[in-house]
Amino acid sequence: MSDAKPPRHFKDDLVRHVGTKPGMRLFLALLWSVLLCVLFFVVGESIRGGVVGVIFGVFIGGMAGFVPVGLIMAFVVQRVQVGPAFLACAGSAVVTSLIGSGLFGSDYYGLFAGAGLCIGALLIWLFGPRNRVYHYGRCPGCKYNLALLPKSDVCPECGRDNADLVEMFSDIRI
Repeated sequence: MSDAKPPRHFKDDLVRHVGTKPGMRLFLALLWSVLLCVLFFVVGESIRGGVVGVIFGVFIGGMAGFVPVGLIMAFVVQRVQVGPAFLACAGSAVVTSLIGSGLFGSDYYGLFAGAGLCIGALLIWLFGPRNRVYHYGRCPGCKYNLALLPKSDVCPECGRDNADLVEMFSDIRI
């Protein structure tokens, strides 16, 4: 007769992230948003105003990169993979700022860049490649509870092949 206690599992043991972890995604979103906005506004303001424009661009870019752009990007990267989110949002902001500058003059590049960023963020949030999160005992396809069933590669509810789920949690013994 053995008095060995069963292993204790915590919530972090039963959730696996594929790719960048959520905390690192937030950090990267804020960091890249600030850096890209500073670069964007420094280039835009230096064209118009010389050294004072560059200082103003650093100040405005830092504030815009942290608060509105950083928050939008932090929201987007919680659902979408980091790389495609940054490329889509930065690309749409640059393209729309060039369109706004060309059509209405250099005073409107920031307004059009913000509108392009929001449009790009919405589109990538709706249609972009999702972050993969696996929960132990849940079918990734239909969220059916598999915890009390014997380990199987096929979900009895939706028929999804769950070989990736079984492999992901092969180290857990319950």
